[in-house]
Amino acid sequence: MLAAATPPAVTSSGRVHLDENAVGAVARTARARGLGVIAQVHSHPGQDTRHSDGDDQLVLMPFEGMFSLVAAAYGTGALHPEQVAGLHQYQDGRWVHITDPAAMIIIPAHLSIQELR
Repeated sequence: MLAAATPPAVTSSGRVHLDENAVGAVARTARARGLGVIAQVHSHPGQDTRHSDGDDQLVLMPFEGMFSLVAAAYGTGALHPEQVAGLHQYQDGRWVHITDPAAMIIIPAHLSIQELR
């Protein structure tokens, strides 16, 4: 991953909402820059890191091989799947929990974060 785009969010106690149009703008911006969307990264309250039905509301069109990374405790802890994060991949029309620790390597020094406003 070379960059992460973060669309504006409306937050309240126990909820974070992203506008569907803003999520679509992320995909369009990526394509315009010769990049592609490979995953959605989001958080859940507590320790539940399953990809839920509610998570699919902001996946405009899941595609074969797409990833979903779910961080526990609103992202305040570790992001690696071995340490309370859930890594899922869209396979054959459904989200599959990936348990192989080698499936994700985090390289924090090489990430550029952009806010789309």
